[in-house]
Amino acid sequence: MKQKTKLSLDDLDKSNIWTVTPSELSQMIINARKKKEDFSENERHYMNIVKTVFDLQYLKRDDVDKVNKMEKIQTTMATKKFKKIAYISLVAILAGWVIFRFAAVASENARYVFNASRVAADKGAPVLTIEMSSAPGTLYEPLAVKNNRAYVSAARAQKLRAGQKIGDGKITSVSSNIDYDTGMYIVRTTGVSDGLQMAEFTTTGHFVPLYAITDGSVFVIENGVATVRNVNVARQDSENAYIASGLRDGDIVILSSVRAGDKVQMKN
Repeated sequence: MKQKTKLSLDDLDKSNIWTVTPSELSQMIINARKKKEDFSENERHYMNIVKTVFDLQYLKRDDVDKVNKMEKIQTTMATKKFKKIAYISLVAILAGWVIFRFAAVASENARYVFNASRVAADKGAPVLTIEMSSAPGTLYEPLAVKNNRAYVSAARAQKLRAGQKIGDGKITSVSSNIDYDTGMYIVRTTGVSDGLQMAEFTTTGHFVPLYAITDGSVFVIENGVATVRNVNVARQDSENAYIASGLRDGDIVILSSVRAGDKVQMKN
């Protein structure tokens, strides 16, 4: 019986590699590692011959056509021409990706995103407004009436006049002298039920919500800008004020919180 020749790592080539089993190959590598200089010299041989073949484990050892085809592919991949083509392709892919990213970023930057601060700076902050027009209006002064009498302070007494409507009746008189027993001024009425009633002051003019007035002034829109306008408040109740002077028909009074010089626009 013919004894099988014992091969070493450097003996392997494409003609005999198929006769070696994986375990035998492993033993060859171990033996070669014992002599570092041998293994170093045969490392390139191993990479080109041995590893290539054992990477094709899915191929049958007798499938020569497939083996030859794979060897041909590996030979082609090892040529300078193929490497140059692969390099150019890689550069083209990277360049295409960079161009795509730049285009995507440019598209995102061009997309309009609503920004309230930017809109306020460019077009003006949207604000609530009221257009002035001289019209009839009513202010209300609460009075606690009992037996057709009410007691008020000096400041409130100045807002009341005989003949003013209150509840279902009217005011008949407002004393000009203080009542020493109460320290208040007496308001006499007729036809008024006991309880909290509202004395009405009705006139024609400009009325503004009380919260729009600050230190005797309001903001009006002039040429798209919030501008301070001093006003004379003649009377007021808990919600509105009657403006005796300072406003004209057509003036746009700002009801929102703004600062002098702010660029503004009316809300639709």
